[in-house]
Amino acid sequence: MYSIDSADLGQTMMLTKIPGGAAMDQETLLKTMTDAFVTQMKAQEKLVGKLTPENPKVEDFKGGSFSGKFVRFTLTSEILSSIEHTIFYLLSDGEDTWNATVTGDEGWVAECDKLLASLKKK
Repeated sequence: MYSIDSADLGQTMMLTKIPGGAAMDQETLLKTMTDAFVTQMKAQEKLVGKLTPENPKVEDFKGGSFSGKFVRFTLTSEILSSIEHTIFYLLSDGEDTWNATVTGDEGWVAECDKLLASLKKK
């Protein structure tokens, strides 16, 4: 597992290799992850704010060596203003599958997206 934090402590990117390789069904795994996340956020809505959408559409991600799928959530909260977006990526290099979870504001998300697109397999 790798963690990349911004200077603003509320913004992070976690990158984790998922056991099981590239053959896993990314859309099914993303659905499981997003359902669990929505359930958690609904249970804490008074504390963390409103999460949208509850059923995000799965989008394609294309990078240099890695490609895959991602979903994006937006959190509207005065308390957690730096955690505006949460994005789950499932990326594969053809052999392994990686989960990247990005949490932060629009600028942080854009920087993380560029970093993920630039990853190269060695």
